[in-house]
Amino acid sequence: MARWTLVFVLCSATAASVSAQHPSECIDTLSDAEVEAQNRWLDNRFQAGKTRARLWWYGQMVLWGAIAAYQTVLAVTADDVPSRFPAVTGTVGAWLSFLQVTLIPQEAAFAPQRFRRHPAATPEDRREKLRYGLRLLERAAGRQTLGRGFMANVTPLLWTSFWTPYFSVRFKDPPQVLQLALGGILLSEFRIWTLPQQARWDWDVIRQMACGAGMANDLYVAPEANSQSEARPASSTGEGAPADQVVPSTEPPADASPAPPAPEGPVVRSTGTGLRVTW
Repeated sequence: MARWTLVFVLCSATAASVSAQHPSECIDTLSDAEVEAQNRWLDNRFQAGKTRARLWWYGQMVLWGAIAAYQTVLAVTADDVPSRFPAVTGTVGAWLSFLQVTLIPQEAAFAPQRFRRHPAATPEDRREKLRYGLRLLERAAGRQTLGRGFMANVTPLLWTSFWTPYFSVRFKDPPQVLQLALGGILLSEFRIWTLPQQARWDWDVIRQMACGAGMANDLYVAPEANSQSEARPASSTGEGAPADQVVPSTEPPADASPAPPAPEGPVVRSTGTGLRVTW
């Protein structure tokens, strides 16, 4: 129990430093191969989130544009004030939602082609491309966080809570009031909770990786060594070890003590951002 408590305390103590880690801080310390590996990782993550981000963004623009047009028609064709005034209110709310979706772009929808167009001919170009890709990913994650954040949920609730009592008292038309209140909230929550979160998850992943060599080891896999190129003892004929040379055995001696057992429970090791725990 004490061991688990110690792990929990150590992980909690390093949480602040992990969350504050910015992956661009160690770009200058990476080799060109490691920079290329991270650029490939970014490209793969941008491509993974592209389709859903585009479907959401274009789909929401079409949806709210259609709702705004429908509400506009209702407001224009209404014959009396009890019908026209709620329709005008719904029209204003729908157009505001349309402008919000349109003017606050979904960065993840067009980040892949922007990242691929960045030059990468020289090591410095590739290093600058990595910086640019991290900025793209950070902006995309920020947009997705904003779209699921506190203000995104509170705004439609405030709008509805202001107009619903007014309509209820003035026009005494419960079906129309219910349609405006529930319709606006449900459509807004549908927009919020269908917003893709791929860039946000990817940004959290890359921020929690160890910076410098640790970060590179997480993303960069060195090519396997060629088994045929391993060094062998030279012979006089150049064809390997002489026949009379005794090759040492790799088997442990019979009286050798057994290897110590693997540690039980969590193993804590230090990384660039704090601690990493494995089991």
